[in-house]
Amino acid sequence: VVEKGPHVLLHAAKLLSDRGNRVRVVFIGDGPERNRLEELTEELRLNDTVSFTGDLRGLELEEAVSRLKMVVMPSLCEETAGLSAIEQMMRGRVVVASDIGGLSEIVGDAGLKFAPGDSRALAECVRKVLENPFLEKSIGMMGRKRATQLFKLDSMIQAHVSLYRALSR
Repeated sequence: VVEKGPHVLLHAAKLLSDRGNRVRVVFIGDGPERNRLEELTEELRLNDTVSFTGDLRGLELEEAVSRLKMVVMPSLCEETAGLSAIEQMMRGRVVVASDIGGLSEIVGDAGLKFAPGDSRALAECVRKVLENPFLEKSIGMMGRKRATQLFKLDSMIQAHVSLYRALSR
């Protein structure tokens, strides 16, 4: 959907490509914007750079996600909780996300963030990771550490219980 900012990612990919950076963008999933995104991919001459998997589930989804170097979440609107960001941080993947709402809070200092809608800033974040394998590894490790500390099931249940108890007083 438009609110997720996929067009921002395409414009960032164009900037990277024009600067000689080899990028591969994979849109996993499907939605009402797919045709428009495919058209924009053609307009930007990114057909060799961008692919669309369509809806994937189960093993197919796991296989597609396992091949990713980083996950980009260019949301334009606030998200209360970026579950995809948490999942990818748990996997030790680099998360590059819009600095907005709950998504920004989830990523914290364990990922890269950019101003919502700023394709140039997004391109710069991606470029840093592409050009520095150590950065990719260290951010991935920081993300995993943050996610396992903050988003363990037991910890989250205890936090909810504490909140409910405080509210019921």
